Amino acid sequence: MKKITLTFAALVAAFTMQAQVFSTSFEANEGFTLGDINNQNGWISTPMNGGGNVTKQDISDDFASDGTYAFKITDLVADGIPAQSGAIIGGFYDFTTPIDHTSFSFEADIYLDNSAFNAAIQMVTGQNYGMMVFFEGTTGKIIAVDDDGAGGLTTIDTGVTFTNGTWGTIKVELSGSNATLYWNGTSIHTGTNWSSGQFDQMRLAHDNSGVGSMYFDNMVISNSLSTETIAQANFKHFVDANAVLNINAENAMNNVAVFNLLGQEVINQNVEAKDAQINLNSLNAGVYLVQVNINGQKESFKVIKK
Repeated sequence: MKKITLTFAALVAAFTMQAQVFSTSFEANEGFTLGDINNQNGWISTPMNGGGNVTKQDISDDFASDGTYAFKITDLVADGIPAQSGAIIGGFYDFTTPIDHTSFSFEADIYLDNSAFNAAIQMVTGQNYGMMVFFEGTTGKIIAVDDDGAGGLTTIDTGVTFTNGTWGTIKVELSGSNATLYWNGTSIHTGTNWSSGQFDQMRLAHDNSGVGSMYFDNMVISNSLSTETIAQANFKHFVDANAVLNINAENAMNNVAVFNLLGQEVINQNVEAKDAQINLNSLNAGVYLVQVNINGQKESFKVIKK
């Protein structure tokens, strides 16, 4: 299912370049080990009322979009923990630097293994929820959360369904007052950016309502967007068998830069054309962030050099 340019196996890091805030693929070379994610690389399992954390929110080698490991959030009914009101059991991550909600992008690969499992991706400001996306396991629906126009929130059926037992890629972009939800690279909902303030925590959660698990992999969060450039550029890109990155855009590109996982620029090439070929043979195998400049505005995407 995956295109090579949509896969990502990255190190949890704060990049020196502004575009990238957080990225991880939960792999061993990032410092993750199999088992409970609690206290691994800044992650905690859900704190429960009365103290203590929920276990069985694990780094798992059951399934992975790329590499070996993924983050698995697991139903705990068999362990005596009852269903919860809302999706609150899972893994939490506190951002080192809060992220502006008006220029924000979240992307991750997901995999649900059971139709009885309901899960959510949530961004939090203080104790107030911001961006939310729900996966309704009983129906396969992807549910957006939007402003109801009366000072509250409403859930919206995007009309798009996921398939249990297969990987898919979810992406949310918040730009100014607009919010766009993508599934496997296609826009499935455009609505209002009802979030406020700065996001300081991410929650990958479920409501413990049935037996099942959900897996997350190749997660990237960015705080630098240009939806105008994205729309104008209409990028197509792939790495061919000769390790050459091929890029095509509707408008002429001025420059292409490639960064490693430490945020270091490893290639910088002037283009001045709608088509570009970037030779990656000088780079070690791994994941890189490519940044394209068009008339002073930048668009980023991920590639793998094998």
